[in-house]
Amino acid sequence: MVECISSVDRTKGIEATDYVKLAEISLPRFNPTNILVSFDPSKNAWVFSSPNPNLRILSPFNNNAGVFGFVAGITSSFIQVVKCNDRYFTRDGHHRAYGFLSNNISKVPVLYKEFNSISEMGLPQGLFPIETLLSNRPPMLTDYFDESISGIGLFQRPTKILVIQGLEIGTMI
Repeated sequence: MVECISSVDRTKGIEATDYVKLAEISLPRFNPTNILVSFDPSKNAWVFSSPNPNLRILSPFNNNAGVFGFVAGITSSFIQVVKCNDRYFTRDGHHRAYGFLSNNISKVPVLYKEFNSISEMGLPQGLFPIETLLSNRPPMLTDYFDESISGIGLFQRPTKILVIQGLEIGTMI
């Protein structure tokens, strides 16, 4: 079982003026995560799983000697702030941003980029609908600290599963 550290615990004890430590969390160089790998011979498939949602097929592989496949791994995740239509959005790193705010840290290094349209921003799935984000009162990270808006809940952290399967198909021409 992989140990998960909460966003609040990840940022606990860091001084707001320790920019190196802040950057190590908000803009990590590499955060190794356990990837469980197994092979299912009945389906001729490699099965990868990780508690990290950034488990991905990184690229196809061909060594030009008859070996083909895919490279799988964990992509880096940074706190990303984007600007569009004179508004600022957190595109990635929401949990870490919440952890910093929980520990009274409101200024951290981030990746920043400006966009001309909402569609260019490439917001990940699972965020609020665009209409909500562009409303007169969009959700903010500080809303998590307002008991009239949010509450405490327990949830099981999902596991990301990636399957790479080889198929053999016979055809008659």
